[in-house]
Amino acid sequence: MTDTEVGNRLKSLKGGIQSLERAASLLDVVETTGEAGTSLADLSEVPGLHVSSVFHLAKTLEDLGFLARLGEGKHFSIGPRLF
Repeated sequence: MTDTEVGNRLKSLKGGIQSLERAASLLDVVETTGEAGTSLADLSEVPGLHVSSVFHLAKTLEDLGFLARLGEGKHFSIGPRLF
C-alpha cells in the first residue's frame, strides 16, 4: 500500500476509532517493506500523521509485539504477534 493510498484510506474512514485506523496504516506501510524494514522517518511521511503520533504509535505497537525493531533499532518490521 502506497503512502497516498494510506492517506486516502485515513480520510475516507468514518465512525471508527482513529488511533486504531492510524496504527493499521503504519502496519500496512511496514508490511510492504519486507525484510529491510521501515525507518521511523519513513513512517512519519504517512499523510495525515504527525511525527510525534507516529513515534508513540510505533512504540506502542512494538510494546504489544505487532512491530519489531531491526538491527540497531532504527527500522521496524512486522512483529511476532502478527505471525
